[in-house]
Amino acid sequence: MNGLNPRFNGMAVRLSESMTETGPPEKRRYTWWQRLTSWPWRPWVSHYWVTPQVPSPHVYRAGNSLVMHPATWARLKAQTDHLNEQHDRKWR
Repeated sequence: MNGLNPRFNGMAVRLSESMTETGPPEKRRYTWWQRLTSWPWRPWVSHYWVTPQVPSPHVYRAGNSLVMHPATWARLKAQTDHLNEQHDRKWR
């Protein structure tokens, strides 16, 4: 695999860091310092919600190229390498 222009089944692979999705919301706790120094002052509010961004598992085809998140590319590459190893062992 060429690091600059990865290819998959003869198609160019375009990696995009911005291909993310919203993950499940997480409830986080304020520290005492955040609670005491908040403005407006509301020390009784102890939790807040954060919506994390997670890599998109989707692969999109645009012409003769595939567009995906780098984490999806790593997972796809690991799966195909594993299948290739099994295939090579089977035919030896």
